[in-house]
Amino acid sequence: MIDKILHPSDWYDWLLVYVLIGLLGLVVLGINALRTKPSSFEKTIMSSLGRKRTLKDVIQDWFVYAVAAVCVVIGWPGFLVWLALEKKREAKNNDWYALPDFTAAPEFFIKEVKVSEVELENVIYDPLGQTPKTPFGHLNKAWEIFKSKKPMGSELQLFQIPKGSKIGKFKTEAESEIKGYAWVLNEKVAEEFISEEG
Repeated sequence: MIDKILHPSDWYDWLLVYVLIGLLGLVVLGINALRTKPSSFEKTIMSSLGRKRTLKDVIQDWFVYAVAAVCVVIGWPGFLVWLALEKKREAKNNDWYALPDFTAAPEFFIKEVKVSEVELENVIYDPLGQTPKTPFGHLNKAWEIFKSKKPMGSELQLFQIPKGSKIGKFKTEAESEIKGYAWVLNEKVAEEFISEEG
């Protein structure tokens, strides 16, 4: 038997190898399914929410498992292709979620500016002395942090986003006008500072 598997000679031996590979894949899937089985805590929560498993649910589950098992044993090459595509899609999604979610985008850039100009234009003069006489007043510390994060070779862009614009990677709607500054490197936002909302 093992010799036939290791050295298939006719179509029957090849069919046996094919089915055994499918069965091996089924075992791997079964182990993964057991690992992701709901915990007793999850079962308790479902039960307290009034969602108890009925006999019909159990039969449906076993039917689905049986059909899936047959599909894996017979069509495992297709399943491997699907698995590879799924892994690729998952990696792409993870890369996208790892991207920073900046409000600023090239379509909102107004002009390139210099740090010294920005600081002169945004010094706060409060006659009551409640706000520090520094660039951006109470936001000065955030401005200094923003300046310190300047990537080498980047430019400083002033941006203004109109109310209702779609912003960020999730394309949420801006609830008010937003103004600020962004370090831009290779036409991409590397860091941003929001100076005004509303």
